[in-house]
Amino acid sequence: MLRIDVTTLISRPVQEVWDFFNDFTNTPRWTRSGSELRQTSNGPVGVGSTFESVRQIFGREIKSQTLVATEYEPKRRISYTAVVPILGRAIGGFTFDSVDGGTRISRWTQAELGRGEGLFGPLATRLVKRAQGTELANLKRLIEARPA
Repeated sequence: MLRIDVTTLISRPVQEVWDFFNDFTNTPRWTRSGSELRQTSNGPVGVGSTFESVRQIFGREIKSQTLVATEYEPKRRISYTAVVPILGRAIGGFTFDSVDGGTRISRWTQAELGRGEGLFGPLATRLVKRAQGTELANLKRLIEARPA
């Protein structure tokens, strides 16, 4: 099983970081794929809420993954299971911790690549870690650029 962890410090209070993160219209601005996250379940976000990640390719909407919230604690954490075509099932989440000077946001992901894990695991780990690090850096840049 692969495990990827990335963390960054954002110089803003947890509430501000949480609000930006949970406004799904912001998702295309900070994800590397430019995917829009859409809630597909009814009601407020919570455990059991479902989402899909959608992006435009050549004018067509492509669903890149389906997610189900498995933990949801406002201003603290959200965890999920994800079904990603080709890769299969992954679990992951984000935690938000108030620290002196701002918010530490941590992201973790676990996935199994099956038989190919021994061969492709190290490369996949490096690529995903780099991609997720870039996404957290984008999130940091966008939030810190907003007026305090």
